[in-house]
Amino acid sequence: MNPDLLDTGNFSLTLRKPHLSDSGNYTCTISDGRVELKLTQVQLEVKDSLTEVKVKEKAESVILPCRTKAVLNKDTLVEWTRSEPYFGFVHVFPNTSNHYRQQDDLYCARTEMNVDLLQTGDLSLTLKYPTDRDSGSYICTIYRDQDILRQRVVLHHVKEVPEVVVEPGVQSVELPCKFKDQLNCEVTEVVWVNSRGRMVHRYDRDKDPPEEQFYTYRHRTELKTDFKKTGDFSLTIKYPTDWDNKFYTCKAYREDKTILMKKRVELRVKDCQVEVQGASVQLPFQTTPELLQESRVEWSLVEPKYRTVCAVGQGCDPPGKQQTYRKGTKMNEDLLETGDLTLTMDDITEDDYGKYKCVISGKQGMILQEKTVQVRMIGGDHDQDQDQDQAQQEDFRTRSDSTDPTFLMKC
Repeated sequence: MNPDLLDTGNFSLTLRKPHLSDSGNYTCTISDGRVELKLTQVQLEVKDSLTEVKVKEKAESVILPCRTKAVLNKDTLVEWTRSEPYFGFVHVFPNTSNHYRQQDDLYCARTEMNVDLLQTGDLSLTLKYPTDRDSGSYICTIYRDQDILRQRVVLHHVKEVPEVVVEPGVQSVELPCKFKDQLNCEVTEVVWVNSRGRMVHRYDRDKDPPEEQFYTYRHRTELKTDFKKTGDFSLTIKYPTDWDNKFYTCKAYREDKTILMKKRVELRVKDCQVEVQGASVQLPFQTTPELLQESRVEWSLVEPKYRTVCAVGQGCDPPGKQQTYRKGTKMNEDLLETGDLTLTMDDITEDDYGKYKCVISGKQGMILQEKTVQVRMIGGDHDQDQDQDQAQQEDFRTRSDSTDPTFLMKC
């Protein structure tokens, strides 16, 4: 109730987050201990109507519908809240500075309602740049005089592009692309490209021209030998890392360059995390030996503070020998033959916890492959911070695409 009710005479009662069970008759009485005076009786009807909305991946916006035929006066209050999987304020009409402070950070600068909603009764909410994190139940609550109306909307974020998720350190991953049609025999060319337009793999009749393949993927990709008979154009990528997290498109052509089939898939390699047990730790990284010829390999700590840890290859003195920048650090001596770039660090201290990156670079500094490894302490305070960082990175991945330079910045 209002704290100044004795001065203003306003004895209105605010009931937050009304449920269907709250419907009924409410009576307001005032008493001085001897005489009781009945002021008013209000009938509350809480309505709950459910609407389901589906939004496709990478849609610019989605409308959560909420409409009423009731006459809305200027004192009408509309609240959009999220009830599942957690409670949070999404949008409030009319907007005030206090309402902005109540708004959940996830919806900052992403919501809007129609300016003429009081005249039209259209209280729908527009949510910009929806992602999978926005999926859940939303409630539109209308406070009009003594009436309270409520409508519920369930938002489903539908992914059109299949996602392939693999654990870090796997030897290979297969990106599916199957075409069950009698036209398989007419396929003369198969092309796989990533979301940056780079040539990942190309089959042209009976040969794979490696000179057209982007250098990052050389010696790391292959198609099935019998794909014309089976219609299985799936691509195998060897030793994938987070560097390969992108969208990939498969196209099959006939001789006249007509596209017979086109499919898209997303690859996501989970973050590699290593927990320190004892005084030493190993940061794993396996790749193809062919990628290391005339290349430089460098391990660095990139967060919280940058510093080079160990390097081998081009630019190291003497040539071919490891150059260490931290005591008790080494890589395998036979890495050029095995492709095993695992880094071993002894005498670990608190300053060694953080995010490490191994970069394989070729001539003129071209990056051939990368891998990120998170080193953290078991049961330490780092765990919670890193989980939050990972959640933010997941949110960024769902919002960003290399083919679309438009990003939403958190306000």
